[in-house]
Amino acid sequence: VAIAWRQGDVDDAFAEAADSGKPVLLYWGAVWCPPCNQLKAGLFKDPAYIALTGKFVPVYLDGDEEGAQAWGERFGVRGYPTLIVLDPKRNEITRVAGGNDAAELTRALTLAASRRSAVAATLATALATPDRLAAEDWQVLGDYGWEVDA
Repeated sequence: VAIAWRQGDVDDAFAEAADSGKPVLLYWGAVWCPPCNQLKAGLFKDPAYIALTGKFVPVYLDGDEEGAQAWGERFGVRGYPTLIVLDPKRNEITRVAGGNDAAELTRALTLAASRRSAVAATLATALATPDRLAAEDWQVLGDYGWEVDA
């Protein structure tokens, strides 16, 4: 059993997301990246994590593949590895730096799997009317990979 990664076909993944209602899980990595290889050897082989990715349309983008840098720029990716969850309309739900530990990544993605609110809207609410946010909203903002967002 393995994660059913789509290899670089981002537009097709969003088409499937629109049909299924599932969010897209975009994984940005590279063959030469040590933390990426650590994820592949560990967390990405964990049966519970593999099952979790079934709640998404998972896409793997290798930063060294042709055309991948354009996607990286489009999504404002600043480092390897980065995982971004987007709704079917390409609104970002969350992003996490893949160098985080397995438990943190799993928690962040579990939370993101059921969310449909864009992180930008959550942040705007936090800045304008913080008392309107729920504990889950604060958790999403706390888990967010600010360091890998341009």
